[in-house]
Amino acid sequence: MLYRALSDYAEGYELAYIETSTSDIPHGYDFYIINWHCLTTPYLSADCIKSLPGIKISIVLEVFPDGELAFMGYDIINAFDAFMVLDPTSSRTANRYPCPRPLEIVDGLLPLLNESIPVIGSFGFATNDKCFDEIVRACRREFESCIVRVNIPPATYVGNDRGRFADIRNAMRAEVGPGVDLRITEDYMDKPALIRWCSQNTINVFLYNRKMAGLAAVTDQAISSGRPLAVSACDTFRHVHPYIGSYPDKSLSELIASSVDGVRRMQEDWHPRKSADVLKQILSDRGLYGN
Repeated sequence: MLYRALSDYAEGYELAYIETSTSDIPHGYDFYIINWHCLTTPYLSADCIKSLPGIKISIVLEVFPDGELAFMGYDIINAFDAFMVLDPTSSRTANRYPCPRPLEIVDGLLPLLNESIPVIGSFGFATNDKCFDEIVRACRREFESCIVRVNIPPATYVGNDRGRFADIRNAMRAEVGPGVDLRITEDYMDKPALIRWCSQNTINVFLYNRKMAGLAAVTDQAISSGRPLAVSACDTFRHVHPYIGSYPDKSLSELIASSVDGVRRMQEDWHPRKSADVLKQILSDRGLYGN
């Protein structure tokens, strides 16, 4: 995702994409962007990174509001020259650069599934604290008639716990009341298809209640669709809150009416070219770009 954005909007630099499961990284480059993670790349030690020529840049994905580099040890932090922190709300320092996660741009968006009644959409893997049942409850309380679509696809890395899926499904069904047409699906969709699915909804809603590192990626496809958006006050949506606020401070009806302008601003602020601009700034600050 990030490589595609940096490559598509490259000006004045060229990128080569390398996948490795060892510390044998080729030399000969002016700079390196490394997707370092304590669990997936333990073979990339501080000494290995320091031995590389040129500028070393780390992508930082899992971030807390008050500790962007919480998963990095002292030696690893000092091995890198700069950090692309994928959290636009994070603090800018001499070597930490807030960077938006680039949004997908997709043509062929679909019309609303239903023009006469609200269509409320949500999706995500069957993991804890997604609060899909709260979405159904909110719709039952707020709308006389609506369609609620929830897609829970199979997942490779979070497991396929059918018991958990059944619990989530039953919790949603328990909240159904008169006028609520609940439609639960289990379709795997690639990002373009998911964006088009979101474009059929009057509003896309995510009411997470969790405390964990990182920003929720689930809103990316909803934002790309251009439809109204609702999120909870959960920290995982802190990048979204400045643009549209949160539920229940704003009702779903209010967000249907008011959130599109914020969604459009997020589309602009998180366009893929913005990520390339961050890289250019890092390189410029270190004498490799624009000189």
